Amino acid sequence: GKQWYQRRVRGDYQPGGDLIYIANSGMGRISVLDGRQQGEVLEELHNQSPHSCDLQLPTGVAHDHLGRLYFTDANNFFCNHFVQVLTAEHRYSHSIGVVGNRPGEFLGPSDLTVDDLGNVIISDTRNHRIQIVDKKNSLVACFGGFGRKRGLLHFPYGVCQRDGVLYVSDTNNHRIQVFNVQNS
Repeated sequence: GKQWYQRRVRGDYQPGGDLIYIANSGMGRISVLDGRQQGEVLEELHNQSPHSCDLQLPTGVAHDHLGRLYFTDANNFFCNHFVQVLTAEHRYSHSIGVVGNRPGEFLGPSDLTVDDLGNVIISDTRNHRIQIVDKKNSLVACFGGFGRKRGLLHFPYGVCQRDGVLYVSDTNNHRIQVFNVQNS
């Protein structure tokens, strides 16, 4: 088998498609595995950036109901302060956001999830907030901000959602925060 350097591994499972996507930051790639064949590696995704940057430290991966793949790269400080989107065929489609600290801009996005409506929920880690972008790449919500009080964040990292409830790993506050994002 393949040797895996597991610094951080995050995954996403595509229901009905039996594919497992693994953001393997230690190897600088996203692996596509066949969930029916004991994890057989079907494809390795890397060097997919439109700005001549290699995939350095993929930390978040998710897909939508159309099979599009979304991913973050938290360690490419020079050009990957955005979310990249690939088609269902794993070809570059577009990017979401640019580097910055205003709403719709990102600084070190580290994880993401896609809700049932196709909204992309992104942990904008170094801006200490969560941003939600709709299917048309329009910002629909931006919340959080630096702090220790409830609702504020200090390096949010992991995110997952189910039925309109968002769970955020508020890393440096050493807690999980829960938000209702049903109406976002």
